[in-house]
Amino acid sequence: MKKAKVKKNKKLMENLCLLVMLGGIVMLCQPLNMSVFTWGFPVILLGFMVHTILAHLP
Repeated sequence: MKKAKVKKNKKLMENLCLLVMLGGIVMLCQPLNMSVFTWGFPVILLGFMVHTILAHLP
């Protein structure tokens, strides 16, 4: 029971990281605000790093 809950939470967190990366891509593609554009790449990088760490956990 506990393993199933942990696996479900891990999958949820991985999907959340993918959404964060997608948000970073949207931030890079928008032409309206330079500060949002500037934060686009760090957001993608953060999502990528957390997703990579979660993917290596059992």
